[in-house]
Amino acid sequence: MKTCSVTGCDGKHRSKGLCNKHYLKLRKFGSPDVGETYHPRTNGAPCAVDGCGEAARAKGLCNTHYKHMNAYGAPTAGTFRAENGAGTVISSGYRSIHVSGRRALEHVAIAERALGKRLPRTARVHHVDGDRLNNAPTNLVICPNDAYHALLHRRQEAMDVAGNPNYRKCQFCKTWDSPENLRLVSLGGYHTKCKNDYQSARRSKA
Repeated sequence: MKTCSVTGCDGKHRSKGLCNKHYLKLRKFGSPDVGETYHPRTNGAPCAVDGCGEAARAKGLCNTHYKHMNAYGAPTAGTFRAENGAGTVISSGYRSIHVSGRRALEHVAIAERALGKRLPRTARVHHVDGDRLNNAPTNLVICPNDAYHALLHRRQEAMDVAGNPNYRKCQFCKTWDSPENLRLVSLGGYHTKCKNDYQSARRSKA
């Protein structure tokens, strides 16, 4: 690849033997060795997005985050290429990769590899620790359907909030309680008193 002719600069050649930075300085100041640096308004500052070490190019953002700002309205919105080219992290938080010429979700591909065949149409893959990018086989559970997947999430939430995976949330007061104290409905339930109070409040507003 042809590079800039300025000593010490290995930038990609653009025109007149110069990289983009030195070519712009040549046009503006008459020489590639004088004048301000490329995009002086950033003053060498890093991108304003936390964790991004790239140099700011415009509006305090690096090239990638600036493009996302223009395209999606926020510098961190949209999809980003994962590190080391390992697929793409999509807006839902999962990683998408190429497998045998087709695009697939990484956690699904890993589950299918462990299973030795394609997942059934109704199957879902659950992340035990809740991290959608932790696709270690030991962190994945194949669920037969959406209902079982929802059950795992409900039990994990009950464990995190109430310390007991068997507890359920009242649909009206939103507190977690033992199933013995609730009228159970599907994966949830409610306190009889909470339901009666809710219905009374609605009637009084009618």
